[in-house]
Amino acid sequence: MIDSVMGSGLSAVYKGQETAGSAANKIVRAGTTSHGDATRELTAGAVEPKQAEHMVKAGAKVVQAADEMLGSLFDDRA
Repeated sequence: MIDSVMGSGLSAVYKGQETAGSAANKIVRAGTTSHGDATRELTAGAVEPKQAEHMVKAGAKVVQAADEMLGSLFDDRA
């Protein structure tokens, strides 16, 4: 069970990193597309880093909780 919780947390962290990279690409591409598309790409590129930050923070909290649960299990066994 802890493995699946840890995996979920790590998955959220990786997804956040992927989203941040995608946002950076959108910002870079904004200058090379037509005006309407550029505005849309730039707007998405400006919003997505904050979403990515929240994903990474949430994933880190899940990983931390799983780590604490695992530590508690070891303490109980000792």
